[in-house]
Amino acid sequence: MLQTAERTLHTVKLVATRGHITLTQLAHELDISPSMAHRILTTCVAQGFLSQSGRGTAYGVGSALRQLAINVDRGTDLTATLEPTLRKAARKLLETCHLMVLEGTDIRFILSVEGSHLVRISRPIRRTTPAHATAGGRAILAALPEAELRRRFSNHDWSGAPHSHVQNLEELEAELARVRRRTFALQVGEAQSGVAAVALPVHDWSANVVAAASVTVPYQRMAQPTDAHSLIEQLRPFVARMEELLRPSNIL
Repeated sequence: MLQTAERTLHTVKLVATRGHITLTQLAHELDISPSMAHRILTTCVAQGFLSQSGRGTAYGVGSALRQLAINVDRGTDLTATLEPTLRKAARKLLETCHLMVLEGTDIRFILSVEGSHLVRISRPIRRTTPAHATAGGRAILAALPEAELRRRFSNHDWSGAPHSHVQNLEELEAELARVRRRTFALQVGEAQSGVAAVALPVHDWSANVVAAASVTVPYQRMAQPTDAHSLIEQLRPFVARMEELLRPSNIL
C-alpha cells in the first residue's frame, strides 16, 4: 500500500511539473505495467488531482490540484492581510473567531483568535475538519457549482463527523440550500460536542469565495435562533472589511 501511495504522489508530481503525461509514459517512468499505471491515473482523476479531456488522451492537471496550489498561496496572503481584522472581530464579539479555506472535502484553519469570555472555545487542535460538518465549510461549499460539489463528494467517507446531521450528498445539498436562503452557515454540536458556530463566506475582488470567517461559541450561548442572528450581524462588518482588503489596490 505504501508503494502504491508513493507511486500516486510521484504521478501527481510528474504531471504538476510537465503539465501532462500519457499512460505509456507513466508506465515507463515508474517501471510498472500499463494496467497498474491506468489504475493510478484513474484514482488521481477520480479525486480531481488529474484530468483527461477524452478517452486515450494525455492526463493533465486537475481542478483539485489547482485549487490546492491556490489555497496554499492564498493562505499565506490571507493570513497576513486579514489577521488584524479577525483580531478586531474577536475583541468585539468576545468570542473565538476563525479564518479557514477549503481543501478537497475538508476545511483548514489558517488563523484562529481566541475570545476573552471566561468560558470560551480554544484554538482548534486539529488543523483540518470535514467541511460538511462545520459552519465555515458549509459557507464555502454553498458557493460551489453543483457539478463541482458532486465531484468532490461523490466518493466521500462521511464517517469523519458522526454527530453531523449531514451524512450523504443529498443531505448536504439540502443543508447548503438552507445556507443560501439564510445567507450564513450554522452548526450546533456537529463538528465537536458542545460547540456551536456561525460563518460567512469571504469573497475576493472577483466575487469568488476564497475563505470563510466563523465565530465559535459554547452551545449554551446559541440556545435561541436570535443568538445566531446576533452573532452574524456583529460579524458582517468585519467580513465586509476583509473583502475590502482583498481588493487589488489594497493587496498590491
